Amino acid sequence: MVFGSLPRKSIALYQPFYETETKTLKYLPRNKVYSLQAYWSMAETEPNRDRNRKWAQTSFWDYSVDYYGRDGVSNSLLSLQNRHDLDVNLVLLALWTGAEMGILLKKEHFAILDAKACEWRDNIIKPLRSSRQALKSFKSMNIGLADDIYQKIKSAELDAEHVAQIFLSGSLSSLPETTDTSDYCHAATLNLASYFAYAGVDTNQKVRQAAVFLVRCAGIK
Repeated sequence: MVFGSLPRKSIALYQPFYETETKTLKYLPRNKVYSLQAYWSMAETEPNRDRNRKWAQTSFWDYSVDYYGRDGVSNSLLSLQNRHDLDVNLVLLALWTGAEMGILLKKEHFAILDAKACEWRDNIIKPLRSSRQALKSFKSMNIGLADDIYQKIKSAELDAEHVAQIFLSGSLSSLPETTDTSDYCHAATLNLASYFAYAGVDTNQKVRQAAVFLVRCAGIK
């Protein structure tokens, strides 16, 4: 049985969140998951479809692909990333765990998750992002090879984000003293607040409005 056929509350926190390519995907049809049109803009790239078909997929990744494509979400997430140096994957994790499973995460949980993720983020994802952004200034050189390198870096950046999500979702089972609630909207809201508090974000009006908008876009019923 695949996760997509289970009620949301029946998905145990301590299960592995992996699905293989032979199983039905939860959020998008197969032909749309691998195009990742919406999710590119985080890395502004199209992934190599053949390579990604071989990767183990996670419910977290499927959720992110679907959620990131909703109106206004990408701009809101990237604004939080650029203005407050937040990790978009941790923002998405806060929403996913709350909106889909009612898991309540505290500041100390995000401290653990961030400590696990920071080495990969700082040494792999951020350098790839910086290289991709720097290469934009060389577009005027009109050299085909430069554009090829740009596309490959973009693809590598997206793949690195995918690895980060697999790692983060797999780390949930090691978090101490997590609780859950049947109020998924409250869980998603509280999780965002916990991450912002851990990251030292000044929850001014714009940040509060962004949080309300992101929870609303989750379409929690």
